[in-house]
Amino acid sequence: MKININSLLKILILILIIISGIFLFTMIDDFLNSLLGLLVPFIIAFTISFIVHPYIFLLEKMGVKHNYAVFFVIAILLSILIVFSIFLVPLLEKEIFYFIDYIPKFLIQVEELFNKVEFFKKIGLSFNQIIETIFSKNSDYMTKILNFVNAIFSAFIPTITTPILIVYFIAYYDKIENCIKKYSFKNEKLKRNCVYF
Repeated sequence: MKININSLLKILILILIIISGIFLFTMIDDFLNSLLGLLVPFIIAFTISFIVHPYIFLLEKMGVKHNYAVFFVIAILLSILIVFSIFLVPLLEKEIFYFIDYIPKFLIQVEELFNKVEFFKKIGLSFNQIIETIFSKNSDYMTKILNFVNAIFSAFIPTITTPILIVYFIAYYDKIENCIKKYSFKNEKLKRNCVYF
């Protein structure tokens, strides 16, 4: 059987394209996940400001100054958040304690199911060996600590920035809306009707 150089070259190029595509997909996936993590506070803040803007507009129609209307709406939002926290924190606390109490029972049930499987008995593998392997002293503790610190900061930064962005977006919703209109409308008549900063 004779191998044609052109067909071999085509196969090699196809393999390189597939490998490059997989590599590019993983890079794009990581980039999009990072970008989404950065955009989530902005999306949440803009959504909340979009929801509460009609109430600010209503208060302004009633004669309340814009700054006071914004302060009033933010105070109501904070009050709602506090009320939910008062009711949800004890509920979550009960659920967490229940979960902690249930973990040993769950592990016993998993061990019983694991020991019933004949295949694991034949190869001499026990549930305790798996648990010891997972939590062995040979594991990289520094990686676990760094992952824990990373998780804390990944949750902490959006928790701080989101309320700040919410207040900003609520206070300047009209200006943000006009800026979006200014750069999104292609029609010159619509552009002239927008009020800018």
